[in-house]
Order: sequence, then structure tokens, then C-alpha cells
Amino acid sequence: MSQMFRWAVALLLVVQTGCASAMAAKSEIPETVQTARREIWKRLSSGAASSATIAIMHKNRIIYSEGFGMRNREDSLPVRKNTQFNIGSISKIFTAAAVLLLVDDGLVNLDQPVTTYLPEFAASDERYREITVRMLLNHTSGLPGTNGKDAFGSQKNPSYVAETLEFLAAEGIKHQPGTISVYCNDGFTVAEGLIEKITGKSYAAFLNKRIFKPMHMKNSSCFFKDGNTNIALVYNTSTGLPKPVEYVSVMGSGGITATAEDLCRYANVLYRNRLFSDGSLAEYMKAQYGADTALGVLPGFNCGLGWDSVSAKRFADEGVTILAKNGGTQQFSSQLHAIPAHQLSVALIFAGEGVDVGNAIDEITQALLKERGIVTGTTAAAVAPTRGTIPEELLAYAGYYATGSEIFKIEFDVATSQMIVKSFADGVFTQKYALQYNTDGCFYQAALKLKPVSQGTTNYILGYKYDAGYVFAEGIATSAAEWSGEAFADRKWLYRNGSAYDFCLFPSQTGTISELPGYVYLKAMGTYMLCRLQSAEAAGMCVSHGRDILGISLLSSNGETRLKYGNFRFSDAKTIQLAVHGDTVTIGSLGDNEWRSVGSAAAFGCAPPAGSRIIILTSGFTRRYDSLFNGATPVSVEAGDYIGFMGKASDTFQIGLQ
Repeated sequence: MSQMFRWAVALLLVVQTGCASAMAAKSEIPETVQTARREIWKRLSSGAASSATIAIMHKNRIIYSEGFGMRNREDSLPVRKNTQFNIGSISKIFTAAAVLLLVDDGLVNLDQPVTTYLPEFAASDERYREITVRMLLNHTSGLPGTNGKDAFGSQKNPSYVAETLEFLAAEGIKHQPGTISVYCNDGFTVAEGLIEKITGKSYAAFLNKRIFKPMHMKNSSCFFKDGNTNIALVYNTSTGLPKPVEYVSVMGSGGITATAEDLCRYANVLYRNRLFSDGSLAEYMKAQYGADTALGVLPGFNCGLGWDSVSAKRFADEGVTILAKNGGTQQFSSQLHAIPAHQLSVALIFAGEGVDVGNAIDEITQALLKERGIVTGTTAAAVAPTRGTIPEELLAYAGYYATGSEIFKIEFDVATSQMIVKSFADGVFTQKYALQYNTDGCFYQAALKLKPVSQGTTNYILGYKYDAGYVFAEGIATSAAEWSGEAFADRKWLYRNGSAYDFCLFPSQTGTISELPGYVYLKAMGTYMLCRLQSAEAAGMCVSHGRDILGISLLSSNGETRLKYGNFRFSDAKTIQLAVHGDTVTIGSLGDNEWRSVGSAAAFGCAPPAGSRIIILTSGFTRRYDSLFNGATPVSVEAGDYIGFMGKASDTFQIGLQ
């Protein structure tokens, strides 16, 4: 590092520190500001996030607002208060608000079937006719979860709503509509279509006219504003290069961009109502979760219309009601807290996928409540669990359980009074938790608290957080199998209809579990989804409380067997041709992706046509290279790798292997 560069960095730090100190000195909440900076910088310095923005509002006044990091590192441009970030699923509270505005206009009744307003809405299960508008917004519809194809990508997908309606028409429903709140993006996509159908306007135009402008949200829009360069870029932690700008086409569920200040301005609607009738505002703020969400226990997911929680349990225990909404995309993590009784709001957004935004904003909000004198900051000492002997009746809960993404085997060690939770991966069940039985009827390991319960003929493992409940796992019935599942056994699948701009592409594996005849699993992105066989070549959803669950089936296409999972189609990896130096690969008339396997280690090079994409997967299906994110080849490949070619019909790629 040159001496001149050291002086420049030092000067920049002095300027930044001076500005920060001045802001802290003027602030009416200096302790909260310090907490915010500490929590945000922890996540930035770890590399989890590229940048961040925060705002805190009291009544109609922003009392703290700050940007962190660079929105554009190449041009050394810092995050400003008007820098746009994707807010992900916080978008849901705007979709719910838009529907409530239509209720106030006399155009919608929350308790009428969706088909009343959107006749093209359908599913393969006739119970779809019972799904009401309210059920779309409180996650009780029973729809599968998320149409992931072309949902997050480097360009917009204007057909996403129509594609999702087509996708849902072929899918089932996982529980009786109205009974269980299971997080569901598809419901809000359907609501987006309903809004456009009723108004004759685009979702974006309706929000801009009826919400963004009235609430003075000048820096909020559907997608990033066209031509706006004041956006937070996200950076690859290994290369340091900016990732492609993210467009979230799951608009009604997660596609809005905004600033932390704008989110706080919107939260004003909860105590300075300028949008709704009194009745609609009351609907917006009350709990709306299904009665069986946590099997009769107060659920942690005590959702409202669009809100994750209308009374966040951690703060409810201190007598403070906070409405909370979290958001996460492939590149951003966000959360909003609104505190109506005290006319306060806190918004925090990180540029970075999977950043722990929830714990960060909880600490900041706690500091704010304490500094404002709303809470004392003291909590009652936790009562230590008292060990006991497992009652005989609980031993009947041993068996197999599943969620939407994990498969468990539950055992009990009577000698030690422990519940042993084993998780399935790579063909075996291995111990994940050993929880000690307590005389209150629950099992404990550190912060994890579980309790076996039953409802009807189904066993469940109920979990608790802040004494609010959630279904940790759902019991799986085992019996003699009518079908073997052999058609799905030990197979690897490569996607064939992935788009060159889609961020959500993933290879998959299917298999059987000897201990669970009649079931097969789909492994994707490290998760295991269990499905019950419905025929020798089709398997459907088998749990009601898991999110993002779909059936899988085998189809015949152009003389080969393909796997269908939602809107994705896959080819068996065993059928892939070997890559040969100098060969050309041409995308066919259907636009299907082409794949080649690698026979021996080499340097791979290829100049892809404009708008196309090359992906290289290892034999274990981890992504070695992606031209959308990693730039041009060459790249080293190993024996057993798979090279994927994506583009338009007739696009041609020439393979280089040296």
C-alpha cells in the first residue's frame, strides 16, 4: 500500500468518523445509534453484507437515518438515505394494503372466493374454490408456496403472474384452506393478479398512485426505478466483483424496492391513518392466523394481513405491541418494526443474502424502547429446566417426521431421559440433537425447546421460541407400500428449461429411504423434501405445515424421461453426453438447456453468445462456475463435472478443453 493511499484512507476515516460523531452528538437517541452501528458493522465486517441502511422515525419525523458501506465500490459511491434496496417480502404488506383499498372502494370482499374476482385462478384440488381473498393474505390458502422459476434474476419477467396461475392450476393444495398459516409467496402473487384484474391497471401503477404518492414514498418503486444508478449493488465475496442487479419478479410477494426512510414513512399509516377506512385499518393490524397454525398454542407466526407478526412475542412479553415484517431475496435482507402505541418505527435493510437482520433489528429496537423509557430493559431470570423421567405415553411418539425441507427420525433414550433427533442426509440418519426431558413435559437442548403433541391421527413435534409455538416437524405414517419408488432411486437431475437470467436454478437428486417404503425424496440446495408415492412415477405433498412443498413426477419428453418439479423440468444426468474439445453445442428449437459431462481434468474455455450463459457443476452438484456471476472463461474443470449451456434457440457454443 502506497503512503499516499494510506493518507487517503486515513483522511476518509477521519471525515466519516467526524460526521458520525456529529450525528451521534445531535441525536436524541445516542445509545440506540451506537447499538445500531455495532450490530450493522458486525454484519458488514464479517462479509455477510455489502452495505446497509437504517432509519428510525417518531411520529412524522426521522430521528435517525444512516447508510453504511459503498453502494458502488468501483466508483467509491457511499450509501445515501435515498439509495434504493430491494425489500423482499416486506412487499407483502403493500399488497395487503392494496387489497384493503379495494375493499374500501367496494370492489372486493375479503371473505369472497378468489374465483369471484379472478376466474382464471385454479388448482388440481377442487378445494381451491374455497380459498378466499383473506386466505391469500394471511397464508392460510394451502397453496404450495413459491413458483421459483424466473422469479429472481438479472432481468424482469413480465409474465410471472400469468406463469404462476398456470403453474398453480396443475398443483395440489396441502391443507384445508383457512386452517393453517404456512408462509406462502404464491398467495400474494395471486393477489397481485387479482388487483390488476379488478383495477385494469398494473400493480406498479396502482401502488404508485394509491400508496407511494400519498405516503410521500419518493424512493419506492416496483423493481429499481428505471435509469436509477443510486442503487445498492451486491458484491461477490470471493471475487470482489459486483453481482448482476437483482430484479424480483415475484412482485406482489417480494419485488418492491425502497429505502429505510420510506418504510418508516409507510409505517405512519398505523397511527396517522391517511389511507384506509377505520374498519380496514383494524383488519390490517389484527391477528389473522389459522387456528391450527401451532396446534392450539399461540404461534410465533401470529401473522396479520401481510405482516409476519402483529405482536412480536419478544416485545409482547414486555408489554409492547410491535408489528413486524421480514424480507429476504437472493441479494437483500430487510425488516420493518412498527410500534403504533408509541408512534415509532424502525427499518433496517442489508445488501446481502441471508444476513441475520432479525436479531440485529431486535437489539436496535430493544435499545430504542429502553432509551425512550418504554421498557426497563430488565427481564425475569429464566427458570432452569428440571430434569424428569420420560412418561411412558411419550415413547409412542418415536418415529419419522418431516418438514418441507428436512426428514427426521425421533428416538427416545429412556436411560438418560433424552429425545434423540436424527436428520436424514446422504442416505443415513445421523444425530442432530439430544434433548433432555423436563418435568414441564418438554425436551430441551440449549435454546431449543420441543414437545411431542398429537392432533387427530397425526403426531407432531411442537417447538417453542419466546414461549410461542411452531410446528418443528410433522409425523409420517408408515405402512406397506403399493409402489416401490424404484423409478426415483439414486438419480441425479440437470435442469433443462432454466432461463439464462434466472438466479434460482438448481440441480436435483431423487432417492428412496429403506426405512420409509412408499416415499421418495427430492434433494435440492442441501434440503430434503419428502413426497408420498401416488403411482410408480408420481409423488405428492405429505406434510401440511411445511412451506414451499410440491409434488414430483416423471414425464416422457422427446424419447427421454424427465423429472417435473413445479415449473422446472430436468434430465437424468446419466444420459448426458461427454464433452469433446472442438465440438459445438447448439440450443434446440424448444430452447432447452444442453449439458455435457467432463471426462478428465482440463481447462475449459468458451465464448458464449450474447445473452447466453454457461454453468459448471461439480459431480456433487455444487456450482463451480457461472458466467452470469463469474465473467468469462477459462476455468478449470474436473472429471465428473457437468457443463450447462443456456440461451436462445439456435445459439451455438464451441467447447474448448485443453
